[in-house]
This record gives sequence, C-alpha cells and structure tokens, in this order.
Amino acid sequence: MDPTTGYASVTADDITVESNTETAAEIRANFGVPEPVVEPPAPEEPEEPEVPEVPAPEPEAASVEPPKIDKRTREGRKASIQAEIDELIATRHTTKRELEALQADLARLRADHPPTPPAATPASDASSDPEPTPDRFETYEQYVKAQAKWEARQEIQTALAAQQRAWETQQAEQAEARRQQTWRDRLARVKAATPDWDARFKAETPIDKRVIPYLTNQEDGPQLLLYLSEHPDLAQRLAGTETTPPLHPVDQIRELAKISARLEAATSGPAPGTPIASAAKPPIKPVGSSPQVTDQDDGSDDESVEQHIARENARERKAGRR
Repeated sequence: MDPTTGYASVTADDITVESNTETAAEIRANFGVPEPVVEPPAPEEPEEPEVPEVPAPEPEAASVEPPKIDKRTREGRKASIQAEIDELIATRHTTKRELEALQADLARLRADHPPTPPAATPASDASSDPEPTPDRFETYEQYVKAQAKWEARQEIQTALAAQQRAWETQQAEQAEARRQQTWRDRLARVKAATPDWDARFKAETPIDKRVIPYLTNQEDGPQLLLYLSEHPDLAQRLAGTETTPPLHPVDQIRELAKISARLEAATSGPAPGTPIASAAKPPIKPVGSSPQVTDQDDGSDDESVEQHIARENARERKAGRR
C-alpha cells in the first residue's frame, strides 16, 4: 500500500487493480497473480586505478636504402663499377691500417724482448697462394674482396721474410764477432808464451783469404800462422804468385792439417812454435829386406791427414822400442 495515496495496486496483463482495504499481496492472492521476482542488485564493480599515460615511442626512421642500380643501362654499369672500386679502396685502406698497427706492435715487442729465432714461415708462392681471378667467383664484389685480402697476405709475407733475413744477418754478425774475439784472445795467449814472436813473425807472409776462416777457427791457428811466416816458400806455394795460381782451398787446408799434426807431435811442453829436436837413438837397421822407418817425413802431398798421423805414431812407437 502506497503510504502517500493509501491504495495498494497490482498490475498483471496490462490490468491494474487498486484497493484501499487490501494489501498488494492479498490482491495477488485473490486474483492468482504470482509474486514478482526481485533480482538482487548487481555488485558494484571496483573502480580501476588510474594509469598514467606513457607516450608511445616514436617509430624509428627507416634506414634509407641506396638506390638500386640498374646494371642493364650504361649509367648503371658505370655506377656499379665505381661502387665496387670505392669498396675495394676502403677495404685496402682498412687492411693497410691493420698492417701498420701489427708492425707497431711488433716494434714494441722487439724493444721489450731480446731477439729470438722466428718460426719458420713457408714461403708464399703462386702454387700455395695463387692470385684470385674473376672467373673463380660468382660476383665481381666477391672477387674484389678476395683480391684485397690476397694483396694483404703478400705484404705480410714480404714483411715476415724481411724480418727473417734481418734476424739471420744479426745472428751471422754476432757469430763473426765472437769468432774474431776468440781469435784475438788465442793470439794474445800465444804471443805471451812466445817472447820472440815479433822477431819471428813476418807480417808480409802471403795468406790466401779463402783459408783465413780455417786458421782463425783452429786452436793452433797462431802456431800455423807463425810456421808459414818462417817458411815463406811453403806459404807462397799455398797462396800462389803472380804467375802460379794458388792451391785449391781444400788442398791448402789439407797441407795446413799436416803441419798442425807435425807441430803437435814435435811440441810437448815448451813454448808454442819452438821446434824440439828428437832425442831418440837412430834406429838399428833390421836384418832382412823389410823397409827401415826413419825420422824423416817421407809422406807425399797426396797423403791424407789420417795416414800421416798413423805413420807418425808408428814411427814414434818404433823409436821408443829401440
């Protein structure tokens, strides 16, 4: 019942029934009108929190692609060739800078560390690293890159070969300096043990320059030099004259080896270069036809050093038994 009008009303099938004595429930019961279905109120949805607006990132500018070159036209072919040339020049400049950086690093390492033998590097030749040719590549661009790399390898091989030669030259110079110092020390010791060296040695003694390394490397090189100085005929025969050629270096070394063996057999204590007279008694002539061994050197010029030493040892043993 509406408290403002005092009536209760029920509406069904477009017919409204009002009564001031009955309630709406009673009217529905008298007329058979079902109770209206009252749906519960929908729950209130929670308010969504406010999300600050973030400005959308601006789209990146698309990379500008270089205009395509139509190689079918004359201008297109010229532009394509020029582009390949520019790329080749840029590649070569980059390779050159890398090579210069490597050379600078190598120079610093040489300054910080003593030289060591470089690793053997196989030489680059046409068979192991042939120069690229355009027919071996699908595109001219691939050929240009391969050509630039090949030229860089050739420059590196040249630099390594120069480094190897410089190291070998340095080692040879150091070895020669050590040899010269050893000779000076050896000569000084012999001079100190031979007081009359200056009177006996003649500076004009002819010596073949091809056998000088042999003399300076021998332990008894100073004694050999003094012996040649005291026997100018022999020195002249070895070194040659204006009218006679010198002996072959091998033959000269063979003669010097014989002299060295004689000096070693003749000296056993006195100052080097001082000849010793043999104190052995003359050998007794043996009965029979066997040859007599004498103290004189009966060897020939063709006798080897081993044969000469064996003959000298046999003579000494024979003299000792007498």
